[in-house]
Amino acid sequence: MCLSKHKRVEYPEHNVIHLIKTDDHRKPRTYIIGKAKNLKNRLSAYNKTYDHHVVQYSECKNEDDMNIVETMILRKLRDYREQANRDRFVLPENS
Repeated sequence: MCLSKHKRVEYPEHNVIHLIKTDDHRKPRTYIIGKAKNLKNRLSAYNKTYDHHVVQYSECKNEDDMNIVETMILRKLRDYREQANRDRFVLPENS
C-alpha cells in the first residue's frame, strides 16, 4: 500500500499521552493509546501503513509523569484490549 504524502501537523507539546485511530477503525470503536516525547515524530512511524488521526492528546509535565499516566490508562483499559501485547483497544458501545 502506498500512501500519498501529506503535510504533517505540528504539535508543540512534549511528553504527551495520545489517543489515535485510523479511518478503518472508526466503525468498530478501535483506538490506539500511547505516549510520545514528540507527537509529530511518533505519528510519522504510525503513518507508514495507514493514516492515523489524533483524537485526543494531553501533555504531561515530564517524561516520568508521562510513563506513569500511560501505565495507569493501559491498566484501566486492559479488559478492552484487542490483542495481547498491543495498545489497541475496542471500546464497548455503551461507553
